[in-house]
This record gives sequence, C-alpha cells and structure tokens, in this order.
Amino acid sequence: MKKMFVAERRDSIMEALRESKRITVKELSDRLNVSEATLRVDLTQLEKLGKLERTHGGAILIDDLPVVNEVETSFSYRKNQNKEEKTLLAEEASKLLADGDCILLDASSTALELAKILNERSLKLTVVTSGVYTALELRIIRLLQ
Repeated sequence: MKKMFVAERRDSIMEALRESKRITVKELSDRLNVSEATLRVDLTQLEKLGKLERTHGGAILIDDLPVVNEVETSFSYRKNQNKEEKTLLAEEASKLLADGDCILLDASSTALELAKILNERSLKLTVVTSGVYTALELRIIRLLQ
C-alpha cells in the first residue's frame, strides 16, 4: 500500500468512524497499515479539532455521543420529574425502617422525598447523606422539634 499524506490518513480515520461510530487504534492500524503510535497522534489532533472523542484504546464519533441537556440534569428539574413514583418509593422504603436504624441516603431527588416522609414520622434514626437538600430537609425539621 502506498504511503498516505496526513490529511488523507485523517480523512480515512473519520470515514471509518462514520461507518462504525467507534473504532480501536488496533483496528485502524490494520485497516490503514499505519503504526498505532502514528494513529494515536492523529486521533489526538482530531479530538482537538472536535471531530471525535478519544477513548481508552480508540475513539468514538462526536455525533454519536449522547447530548446532555443541563436543564434536564439539574436537581431542580429532576426533583419534579416522576414525583408520584418517587413519593410511592419513599413511602415503601420508610415502612422498612425502625427506631435505631442507621441509613445512608444519596444525593438523589428520590432520597429527598424519603427525607420529607421521615420528617413526618417520629422515628429515631441516624441518617448519613451526601445530598445537600436531603440534609437540609432533615436538619430544618429537627431544629423545629
């Protein structure tokens, strides 16, 4: 196979990615008959141009990455999504608890719903949480009692 220019090689990389959405350096090396070291440099440059994202041992096409909407991932948005289901889950979870239990709650909006339900009950619990809103919910009610 005749030697490719850099631009031709990078076009071939992008063509391969458009076909399969993801590719490994090894697959590219076999396909283009180019050293893996050379391909790593090419992939790094193409990533800097925003054409792909490097992964361990290869790359994926940028167009194939999931689009993350900041509004949809914000806590204030998520806490209002599926509110009834979260409340039902929290109610069922609260039935499993007894005085003296120690529980760990994450920073999820469902854990916040559980904290709200726990505030309505007179259980003596130890609650460890990474959720700021959950901690605030539990602390505010405890201070008022």
